[in-house]
Order: sequence, then C-alpha cells, then structure tokens
Amino acid sequence: ISGIYLPNICTFADRNALTPLDGFIRDDGSTPEQFLSRYATAYAGMGLYQGHIWGVPSTPTTVALYWNKELFRAAGLDPDQPPRTVAELRSMSVKLTKRDASGNLKQVGFLPQMSGGQIWAFPQWFGGEIFDGKNVTIGTDPANLKAYHWLDDFSKSYGLETVRRLTNSFGSLSSPQDPFMSGQVAMLFDGVWRYNYMQQFAPGMNYGVSAWPEAQPGINDFTIADSDMLVIPTGAKHPREAWEFLRYVSSPNLSAQSLEEL
Repeated sequence: ISGIYLPNICTFADRNALTPLDGFIRDDGSTPEQFLSRYATAYAGMGLYQGHIWGVPSTPTTVALYWNKELFRAAGLDPDQPPRTVAELRSMSVKLTKRDASGNLKQVGFLPQMSGGQIWAFPQWFGGEIFDGKNVTIGTDPANLKAYHWLDDFSKSYGLETVRRLTNSFGSLSSPQDPFMSGQVAMLFDGVWRYNYMQQFAPGMNYGVSAWPEAQPGINDFTIADSDMLVIPTGAKHPREAWEFLRYVSSPNLSAQSLEEL
C-alpha cells in the first residue's frame, strides 16, 4: 500500500503504476457505484479516473479562512465578524496592517503568500478555470486575470521589499514563531491541520474559522476539498490483502468485527 497526494492519481494511473480497485469491489459482491456511495459527494470521485477507481481517501480535508480575533479587536474590528466578501477582506487587511517608524511591516492583515498551498484555487474562487478540458487557460480566462490582479494588489500596497523582509522573519508552521500563531498575520486560508498546530504551539489562542469570502456574486460556499489517498501499487506482492486493508479503512461501519461487516 502507498500513500500519495490526490493529484498523483491521474499521473500514476497513466503510467500503469497503480492497481485498479474495481475488480476487488466486484469480487466482494458490490459495484463501484455502491462502494463510492459511502463517501460524501465531494470525496466520492477523488479516486476515479478514466472509468476506474484507483485509490481511496485517507485524510480528507477542507480549507477555511482563519482569523485572529485579538488582532481584530485591537484594530477596532468586530472580532466575531470575519470578511464576507473579497472587498471586505481587502479593507480589513488595511486596518490590520502595522508598520514601524522605518516603514517596515510589523503586522499584515492578509498575505496571499501565506496561503501558498491554496493559491492554485484562487482562479476558480473568482469564477475562472485553469484548464477548460482542452486548453490551459490560466493566463487568458478573464476571471483568472481578475484573481491575479487582486492578489498582486496586496504586494503592490505592502511593497515587495517590505514583504520580503517581513517573511524572512517568519517561523515554520510547526513552531510558536509561525506568523499566524505569533500575530504577524491576522488572516489566512488553511486546512484542518492548522487546529492541531495551534493546540500544540498556541494554546488558548482566540481565533475564528469561517467560509471563504464571496468572490463571485451569490457564491458564498466556496472551498477546497482535498485528501491524501491510499493506493495499491502495480506489482504489489499481496494485492488482495492490501485491498482488505483499504476496505477496512474505508468502511462506514466503525464497529465492524469481521470482513463481512465492512
């Protein structure tokens, strides 16, 4: 069994590096459609590619907006009211930004670079597509360009060199010097793992979690749904036993005591 990132599914399947799971599912007296029905809709198709199931989700997640309530309060903002639109995110970020006497950034409201793992989805957030099924449209779709201009505005307003100086002082996510946990950045997009790090390195931190602000009129439920995946590599010595384990970790019956109950 191997654990891989979701985007690897298509790449590895194209190179015949993965064992399709459809046969195992049918041998168990089920169908691929029945097997996938155990998952929430957002995750059911993650292992599907070219009509076959290649993997099962192991650590599903969604991404939300985190904000520091104490920094909101200090800036005169309602600590219980996160931004609801991208315009509000921008205006709140201005109020949450502080500089020292030399003009160097001490604190910023929102820094797109802090959400590096999610920036790839910003074009879709604004209603665009990076690939239309035939062509790469990342630099031509008008909605994509709108998203990138919005991002660029942050660096222009902060000043690129001051951003570089600020980010050079950032600590790692797995430390109390992380810029969100240390109060250098007031808002960021992140996944459920952020909670675990805050429990360890910033216990008692007063923060909130919210949906992504509205970037497209009427769409206020945008998020990224992602997952690590478990697969059976091609050539595995014990594929049937590997499948039994995958079926176990994918079981909707948490009290199962036998393979038949899975």
